[in-house]
Amino acid sequence: MVNSKFISYKVLEVRDLTIFSFKRESRVYVVFGGKQFNIDISSIDFSQTYEEFSYSNKTIQIPNMFEQAVINKANPANFNLTFPAIRESDLHILFNRALDYKTFDLYVENGPNIFKLEKCVITTLGFNMSRDKPLSLSVQGEAIELSLVESIPGTVVNRSANRTYNRLEVTEVLLGGKPSTNISGISIELSTEVNWTSYTTTNKAIEALSTNRAMYPSDFTVKKRSLSGSFSNYYPEDINWGLNTSLIIQAGEKIGSTIYGFEFNIDEVAFVTGLTTGQIFGQQYNWTMTQNPYFLGQVIRLIGYANILQAIQDSWDIDILDSNNDTLLESL
Repeated sequence: MVNSKFISYKVLEVRDLTIFSFKRESRVYVVFGGKQFNIDISSIDFSQTYEEFSYSNKTIQIPNMFEQAVINKANPANFNLTFPAIRESDLHILFNRALDYKTFDLYVENGPNIFKLEKCVITTLGFNMSRDKPLSLSVQGEAIELSLVESIPGTVVNRSANRTYNRLEVTEVLLGGKPSTNISGISIELSTEVNWTSYTTTNKAIEALSTNRAMYPSDFTVKKRSLSGSFSNYYPEDINWGLNTSLIIQAGEKIGSTIYGFEFNIDEVAFVTGLTTGQIFGQQYNWTMTQNPYFLGQVIRLIGYANILQAIQDSWDIDILDSNNDTLLESL
């Protein structure tokens, strides 16, 4: 009888005593559409685990206590990294891939070693808003395989001359058209739930044995997506809830009439409020988007020097032309 059990075998994992040196010296690249983008990071972590299938070989003549085992099925690799939400569009490639869940390859270069995460999909996009730090974005995702390679492909996309960071200077919230003042905390997350297509087949097993190479996932489907979050203020009000309510959130650095940073313009959310206690009493609003936008760039914006046309053309993979049919924005 075959006994299938899960064992967490972690390979090429960055979790040892040299992690701080690794993060400081590593360079991260996204390869998408034949182009190579250099990404600034403040943290990164990645690993891949394998499953063990064991079976007993005990007989009457040979009462073996140790089971036979095969370890050749890889689970999807995992990665997470944090990068600054700068005003230039240099790092928008990861932000846009979180919106449209298109796949890409991720490379981490550290000294002579180059790690490759193949066919990555972002499953979680977190918006980091803290008064004492610049605005940043955190992404978590999965990939089919983690490996060591010799080079990084793609045409290099040049970086902007400047890196302009955004502070959390102002936070403006309108729920149902009513402004919420004295915001004390805010969190927002975009989640994408994926199911990897079953890849444990007889042919795959035979190939793994003949090539001495593990079985890796190859494709996935998106099960569902959600955009949700919470915000709190210092003054408690009546506990209530609502459906099909509009929500607008802007957070970042205000220059003139423009807030550079994050903007969420949602037509329909479901929400509920509750009281919070601590050093002072307050109120927390928990909400979830209930509308189904055609394009998430209509709802979520990373406001910088570029405008929303950049996100649209990147998603559609076409050039945007002006009235004279000249290229206004070139597709990435």
